[in-house]
Amino acid sequence: DGSGSRLVLLHEGFAAADKEKAKEAGITLDQVAKGEAYLLREVPAKDLMFYVESHGLKQTLTQSSGIKDSDGYKKFATTAQNYLGMSFEDEILSFMDKGYAIAVSANGDALFPGLSIFIDTSSDEKNAEKFITKIDAQISGFMTILSAALPGAVSKEKVQISGEDFNSLVIDFNKIPRTGAGPLPDVLTASPIRLSYGILDGRLLITTADTWSMDLSTSVGDSDLYSKLSPKLEDVDQGLLLIDLEKIGSFAGMLRALRSQLGLEVNENFDLQKATEGFYGAILSSRSKSYDSKVEGFLKLSE
Repeated sequence: DGSGSRLVLLHEGFAAADKEKAKEAGITLDQVAKGEAYLLREVPAKDLMFYVESHGLKQTLTQSSGIKDSDGYKKFATTAQNYLGMSFEDEILSFMDKGYAIAVSANGDALFPGLSIFIDTSSDEKNAEKFITKIDAQISGFMTILSAALPGAVSKEKVQISGEDFNSLVIDFNKIPRTGAGPLPDVLTASPIRLSYGILDGRLLITTADTWSMDLSTSVGDSDLYSKLSPKLEDVDQGLLLIDLEKIGSFAGMLRALRSQLGLEVNENFDLQKATEGFYGAILSSRSKSYDSKVEGFLKLSE
């Protein structure tokens, strides 16, 4: 494009309806939940591998008869009611009508990546708080089973995230008694697994990523990856998919080395680390109006 950036067009798609026929049928994309990505300014970018943000989970699930009437949806709603004592539609989805994001990040040299679920709950903070309380009760009960399977390695503690107290379930493999067996691989004992959950300034956060309690200085929206890729998108700002292929490659290489160290089979026909070599990252976003939509994304080569 003349800027010196090495970009490959990953995807560009358009869809347009016949306005008159769509009006007659009462069909419009205005019914689709959508919104500009904004939570990326609040999610930490450190060690990020994958980020996706969307809008209106409540609308997506309840406005589509195909989803709402499916057996899977009904079973999930029943399970939520049985385990949490909350109505899925009336109490849980009530705080899921705005933005939500899912982020996957590396946890330093640890084997298990960090998964973060981040939801704007400002529409109904009361039920969001109730949901977290119910989750905490379920985890406290689950600890009994975990403690029996991993004696001495399971605990609960408080962690601070932006000045707020979060509950955290901790599994520390270093504390598992080892009788007659060799030491666990370093990648398993590099750091404990922490499942932290709570409410942060109108946002519900459930995460296994250490970055939330360690480094909030740079957000996804301020990251080099986003800064280099987002200006290339034209007229699309609804939702976001962001992938750091360099970090994914590094993480895949660590997993491959671990499998080899443990004597497990390694697929010689496919190496994800090699497959991602030469690629920097990818971005995808969309734009929907009443009767047309556009999706655009780019894949950037390493410099």
